[in-house]
Amino acid sequence: MGIKTGEALVGMTRMEGALDTRMTYTASGTVTNLAARLAEYAQGGDILFGQRTRSMIENLWPV
Repeated sequence: MGIKTGEALVGMTRMEGALDTRMTYTASGTVTNLAARLAEYAQGGDILFGQRTRSMIENLWPV
């Protein structure tokens, strides 16, 4: 899992397929791309997060 803190664009997206149309809620932007890259490096249940996220949670949970 990859977690990154920052601003993202969020909203409904229409996905049209061969059988039907469905709506999904998505988040996109630099922060989501970086979180996805962190997730690519995670192995076997790891949770990787960015420095800003770490500074926000380090007094709440052990990191």
